[in-house]
Amino acid sequence: MLKGKKVISFCLTRIQDSFTKDIIEQLHRIVKERGHILLVYATSSNLYWNSDTEKGEASVYDLVDMSVTDLLIVFSEKIDTKFFAQRVTERAKKAGVPVIILGEPTEGCANVRYDYVEGFKDVVRHVIGGHGIRDVHLMGGVKDNPFSKERVDAFGDVLAEYGIEFDRDKMVSYGEFWSMPTEAACEELLKRDKLPRALVCCNDTMGITAVNFFKRRGIKVPDDIVVTGFDGIKEINFCDPKLTSSMCSPAELAKAVDSLAEDIFGGRDCKGTEVLVRPTLLTSESCGCEYKGGIVLTDYINDLDNTFYRFQEEYRGLNEITTRILKCADFDEASALILKYNDAIYDVDCILNKSCFDESADQMRYVSEKPFDDERTCFFSTDYNHKKPFVLQNGEYAPGFEKLIEGGMPVIFIALHLLSRPLGYLCFHYWNYDIQNYIKIPQLKSCISNAVASFINMRYQHYISLRIEEIYKTDTLTGLLNRNGFFREYTTLVAGRKKDERISLAIADLDGLKYINDNYGHDEGDYAIHAAAQALKKAVPKDAVCARFGGDEIIAVYTENVSEMSVSERFEHIIENINSASMKPYRISASIGIHTDSTTAISRFEELLKKADKLMYAQKKLHHEKMNNN
Repeated sequence: MLKGKKVISFCLTRIQDSFTKDIIEQLHRIVKERGHILLVYATSSNLYWNSDTEKGEASVYDLVDMSVTDLLIVFSEKIDTKFFAQRVTERAKKAGVPVIILGEPTEGCANVRYDYVEGFKDVVRHVIGGHGIRDVHLMGGVKDNPFSKERVDAFGDVLAEYGIEFDRDKMVSYGEFWSMPTEAACEELLKRDKLPRALVCCNDTMGITAVNFFKRRGIKVPDDIVVTGFDGIKEINFCDPKLTSSMCSPAELAKAVDSLAEDIFGGRDCKGTEVLVRPTLLTSESCGCEYKGGIVLTDYINDLDNTFYRFQEEYRGLNEITTRILKCADFDEASALILKYNDAIYDVDCILNKSCFDESADQMRYVSEKPFDDERTCFFSTDYNHKKPFVLQNGEYAPGFEKLIEGGMPVIFIALHLLSRPLGYLCFHYWNYDIQNYIKIPQLKSCISNAVASFINMRYQHYISLRIEEIYKTDTLTGLLNRNGFFREYTTLVAGRKKDERISLAIADLDGLKYINDNYGHDEGDYAIHAAAQALKKAVPKDAVCARFGGDEIIAVYTENVSEMSVSERFEHIIENINSASMKPYRISASIGIHTDSTTAISRFEELLKKADKLMYAQKKLHHEKMNNN
């Protein structure tokens, strides 16, 4: 529950379809009246191919929070890869959340589905019983498709009701649910001695195709042949004559779901309950009946034109985002850029995983236990006046989420992803049921996914470039610069120094490194080199250029006016502290030489090094004599 209201989570596909919009609208109107909350988790594809991209889309179902969900509805009939529906269903079962499946019955769940068999039988009965036609032919779908086989069997059952013998070989053709095979099948019918008096098609696409085919051949519909379809798509209202069909009503499906949901909320165990919703017969001109539809062709075409031109204009703007975002320096600037396109992007929040802000994370190889991080960041919000991304509070889906769910409209979640890798999600909260908004959701999702993925990858590539440069100029043992890195930094130091600044060069070299290597191993020798390097780095001024010049030879160059004695004493003091703390069976000793010069040319570096090296070897000689005396 949220805010004392029951939460219904609804998982479906193809958010841009008018049927999807209608079922969301019809269900939400009822849910709202009941005082419940409807959260919609949707994709733009039907998840047929189970590709990496579709896996990324389907990750939105992982966003369903079972701890606040009181009822899960899964429109499994529209989810072509059943694994995605099964996965979210199993999560709900484990959490003890009741599930209503819209589609084929699932064990342990309540079920609501369209009774396609009886709906199709009603069409066949209307042709035979309503019009007295006994010479009927069936245009099936794909031969082995379960929906097609189901309707072929239903056709045969109605023939039996009227005492008509069913010869499958002669009375069934296959149009494979689309136009070209249907035209080929109609062509074969024309080759027969006699055209059947009625052609019953298993879907509207084949029915419309058949009407147009016969018209082109001078065959009148319905005078010469009656044609019917099935599904009730909008296009049946625009063919000539208008097609008789059967409509699967979103309103009736919503009512059936609501009735079952209220039984569940009332404490009834509805597992195994099955509710069938019978499609509505739509008689029209193609069978000789009167058209009773209310769709005006000119209005419909005008809506299509508006959709098309709006899409073109918004696509231009959204495409700019995916290119201009690559010029942004950081996420703050990228967020501000996207919000400038408020004519196309509105009523939406963009939430990203925390990992998206880590420029060192390769999103293509990033491994996480959960598709969505517990800590999420609002990248941008069209309803909140913020200047940069901000972290959401624990458990919050979007900024001001409580106000959104109280706003009276459904909240729709769509996953953002890079192939199969979830990056975050979009939270839409439109203030009306305008189909134009639903149509543009896939366009927005694609644009923002591409923009965010491109920006993240650009930042990662920049990070890799810096790391490569760092590796190129850094000594891996000590963490100081190597020779290549040193000379680049030394050049910059000399070029940027003031006229009155002198240059100092300190060089340190370990005493007795061979002894440590021979007696304690090279790992201990490496430890001694690293310790001496860190000691010199801490002893010299912070802006000094430090490098491992080779072997155990460490140098530092700086322009700050500090005495050679203070640096040398600090270096020796740090070495002693390391010895005291390390408890090693040997003592680290190092000699240091420092020379300060007014060098004005980089070409005199070797001379500067030679002078410091001479001083270092003088100290090394003293150290050696002291050890011999002891």
